[in-house]
Amino acid sequence: MTGFVTKLALIGGARHMYYLAPAQQLEAVKWSWIAQPWCIFLYATGKTAVAILILRIMGPNAKWRKWILYFFIATILVFNSLGCIITFVQCSPPRALWTPTIAHKCWNPIIQMHYNYFMAGRRQYLAQDLYQTNYQSMEHVDGCCVITATDYDILEYEHSA
Repeated sequence: MTGFVTKLALIGGARHMYYLAPAQQLEAVKWSWIAQPWCIFLYATGKTAVAILILRIMGPNAKWRKWILYFFIATILVFNSLGCIITFVQCSPPRALWTPTIAHKCWNPIIQMHYNYFMAGRRQYLAQDLYQTNYQSMEHVDGCCVITATDYDILEYEHSA
């Protein structure tokens, strides 16, 4: 991702279009479109990495909590992958996204706009963030078990009833 942003900045993509020559404008728009799917998918991989880390530290009695994380991982990867795909299949050929003068056939731009609104407005991102940040407190206040760490690798389960 850093490479795309660096390339975009070097060719003038960080400047206002008014200050760019027509050839620079096309190049900046091209690299902006190419970078967008990477931004979308990297967001999903970051959330997935945190979820996998939490899965690795969960105890053996956290089966329903693991399934919640599996659900979050699956839905984030599916929806964000669809966002990446929609970016490039909305025009045929995809090059028409940054070169409007070639012969092309594109979807109505409102389709991608609405999908992006859906992606940004999904409450699952908030739910996943809250779940992952509060996992430790949920693990310690389980109602039936209290976890005490006696060693870094060994967890001892004590019944709290």
